[in-house]
Amino acid sequence: MNELYFELRKVLKNLKIYPINNRYWYHFNIDHKKIKILNKKKLKDKRNEISDKLKINSKNKIKGIYIYKTNRILNNQYLYIGKSKDIKSRLYHHFKESQDLTGSKDWRKFFQKYNKKLEVYCLEVDHKDPKIGETLRIFVERFLITKYKPKFEEKHPTKK
Repeated sequence: MNELYFELRKVLKNLKIYPINNRYWYHFNIDHKKIKILNKKKLKDKRNEISDKLKINSKNKIKGIYIYKTNRILNNQYLYIGKSKDIKSRLYHHFKESQDLTGSKDWRKFFQKYNKKLEVYCLEVDHKDPKIGETLRIFVERFLITKYKPKFEEKHPTKK
């Protein structure tokens, strides 16, 4: 098993997927603290903020992997590692979950616990063949979850 792990790690290094760093991954901070008076304008502002931080046109979609981490002050804990066909929409959806607007009780509790500024890392992982692209995203997500053991996975293991 260790030999396979090291071979996979080598492949991911060659693809510039591993290790997670600012050189190949989009990196920014996002604030999930509760907004006292939330309206449509504030929601739209947050969606635009996410687009700006991802450096994409609001209509473009990035398919790939995203990671929530605490900052260095809080020991660089990996909180959540996910994959998405549209990272901007997924991050915005998580923001809405943190505001109790949608989603499950598990997500609300998660964001209440980590309601500070979080570091977000995103990486485009795609292929011209959609099935291969999705398989790559699943593979990279599983590898990173196995490697970093994010906090959310400890309480909500992926049933895949």
